[in-house]
Amino acid sequence: MACVTPRLLPDGRERDWLITVAPYVYIGYNADDFIEELDRLVEVSPENISVVLGVVLESFRPTFDFQDRLKSLLVKLSKLGKLQEAIAYANQLRHLPGWLNFLKDWLTVDPEKAGSG
Repeated sequence: MACVTPRLLPDGRERDWLITVAPYVYIGYNADDFIEELDRLVEVSPENISVVLGVVLESFRPTFDFQDRLKSLLVKLSKLGKLQEAIAYANQLRHLPGWLNFLKDWLTVDPEKAGSG
């Protein structure tokens, strides 16, 4: 995903491209970089990034959250109006070490911080 530039908006053709490659990002240990780029793009298009993350998680089962990139992405999604989707993705990741503590902290904070405000 290094070819994704700051001017690339994840809409239309770019969104389709991201969805096409999303099931394969785990190959060659590229998932962490892909998720980092999704985190960077989420504020531009939370709806599309949420869809792409869902496709990633259909084929990728991480063993840990490298540099808390998934946590960051889920928190941003929740703050950008995608709380229900973020919770669903978080549920898929509950096997990760320390994840249940993250969920408890994330979902029991001030509602505005969790994304419902």
